[in-house]
Amino acid sequence: MTITELKKELKTPRGAYLFYGEEEYLKRYYLEQVRGAVVPDEGLAIFNHVKLSGTEALRELDNALGTLPVMAEQKLVEIRDIAYGALKADELKALCQQIAEADADQTVVVLYASKEELTVQPKKPDAVCKALFAAAKPVAFDTQTPAKLASWIKKHFDKAEIEVDAAVCLDLVSYCSGHMDMLSHEIKKLIEYKKQQGEARLSKEDVRKVCCRVEEIAAFDFANAILQGNRARAYTILCDFEGKKQKPQSVLASIAAVYGDLYRIKLLAESGRGKKEISQALRMHEYRVGLYLDALRGRALSDVARRMEACYQADVKIKSTPLPKFGLLASLIVS
Repeated sequence: MTITELKKELKTPRGAYLFYGEEEYLKRYYLEQVRGAVVPDEGLAIFNHVKLSGTEALRELDNALGTLPVMAEQKLVEIRDIAYGALKADELKALCQQIAEADADQTVVVLYASKEELTVQPKKPDAVCKALFAAAKPVAFDTQTPAKLASWIKKHFDKAEIEVDAAVCLDLVSYCSGHMDMLSHEIKKLIEYKKQQGEARLSKEDVRKVCCRVEEIAAFDFANAILQGNRARAYTILCDFEGKKQKPQSVLASIAAVYGDLYRIKLLAESGRGKKEISQALRMHEYRVGLYLDALRGRALSDVARRMEACYQADVKIKSTPLPKFGLLASLIVS
């Protein structure tokens, strides 16, 4: 099933859907669209939106599918955090059978799979994918093309009543990222910046002044994921670094630079300086300072210092041992 076909079903969702692919932004967006259609009454969501994850999903699914919706025609069962490739044959069979036999009119099921949890080869799906595709309608949420992203970006600026050329939208994709989550954040920064300036037209110069480059975003995202204890996200970013054949030393240097900025900003913030004063002291744009302050909320200075020390130790090992370089970077995630 394509996203276009899914859109047509959103008026009356029915049965089970398998959301997979790399673009998390779209998966979350369309999950919310399904939720809005199936559970329009927020007051009944506690009864009619059942969330299951991991081994709990395997244990509780039969009960979740068997209960009737409360004062509504349908309910939503959302299933996450299952490593489908690691399931035993009987577990996969039971899961698929339960979903296939559920009342498709009264229960809508969404299997939400990250790219780490389910790897799909479209031209040659394996046995796991074949079983899941038979039980639920598969919807692939792939990374969007630059042209589609540029069109999506322009819609955001049009809604904010800010003029922008297609070339600037494409430049934003090239400069910042091809991932919608990251682009969404940069778009919000640009809109707020232009409104503060009292200007209604966006230029490439604005992109350079306000936004973070691809490498900076990835390094910050990685460092922030570690600070938040989000190991799954950190591993995803690290695998992306490795897949793009980036040099481990360069990756580590960019991550260490982020922690250095975080440390300096935290130090200045604890001394009583506000965002504008920190921006002036470090000659860093206010928007970026704000981004880092958000990441630092609730974090101790000692925690950031410990991460900086872990970067130093990883750097020493990368330069002095024959151990796998990206394996040493992975140690930052669990340090």
